[in-house]
Amino acid sequence: MNRLQINKKNVIVILIINLIIIIGMVYLLRNRYIQYRTTEKPGPENGEKYSVFPSTISKISITSLRNILFQYRSRKARNVSVIGDFNDWTPQSLTKEKNYVWKITMTLEPDKYLYNYLVDGKVILDPYNRKSEPNTSRGFKSSVLELKP
Repeated sequence: MNRLQINKKNVIVILIINLIIIIGMVYLLRNRYIQYRTTEKPGPENGEKYSVFPSTISKISITSLRNILFQYRSRKARNVSVIGDFNDWTPQSLTKEKNYVWKITMTLEPDKYLYNYLVDGKVILDPYNRKSEPNTSRGFKSSVLELKP
């Protein structure tokens, strides 16, 4: 075989592999689009309103439950959790996303909650929430989250 025939075979193999990859990506995108279209999305048509709390976003729906977004921004943190009345002060890990932002969404009922972030094992007040109160049973100040019905 001459060198030209070997190169043609290599090009054909590469084209076939690229075609398989493209077909796989189209299949994946199609399935995700179908999944996106079939999920129920919150919005005004469902009677819902949105309100912003300093470090959380709460969705007030017809039901009393709300999805609360807790987020904490830190370049140096290696592990961030949220602790509070809503989870019996058991750490729940936040997920690190773009721009050093750690996030978790929790479903809560209307009530008054005390909470803190646990950053690399150290208890931290929510830097975006000015409402705090001393928690004598725990021995440290805690941020306050009030969800009204």
